Amino acid sequence: MIVDSGTGGGEWTFRVVFFHMADANPLLGITHTFFDGATLLHECYFLKPEDSRQLDWTKQIIKQVSAFDFLPQDNAEEPVIAQKLLPASLELPRYGTVVKAKVYTGLKDIYCRGNENEFSDYCGLFGQVRHTEIAFKWNKEKGRFFQE
Repeated sequence: MIVDSGTGGGEWTFRVVFFHMADANPLLGITHTFFDGATLLHECYFLKPEDSRQLDWTKQIIKQVSAFDFLPQDNAEEPVIAQKLLPASLELPRYGTVVKAKVYTGLKDIYCRGNENEFSDYCGLFGQVRHTEIAFKWNKEKGRFFQE
């Protein structure tokens, strides 16, 4: 893991993890995350270096997670608002083969302190979060992560 504290304006974190496929070829997981206390930006990629036709296999390897994976199914909030207030990210393992999807709920402390702001009307969204983590287990035979 590489952490760049920069100039105090936030922190970039990079993580690179190798997984093995059943045929012994590598699968490379890469995440980079920016967090400054109020903003969480996150990207995750899964790459198969041996495949010259297609390098990025993220969509085929793991389910794309969003705020709605942590909310009740009948939640009808605007997607842009839900994603802004409840950003989701994938955490690659330091050990083992389980990737954790996490939702960050800390923005409640910024936007729901009683002062009026552009997100005040959406503070009830934080109380609807069912869980803050989803585990995905690596299956090297199928070459995918599956929700535990």
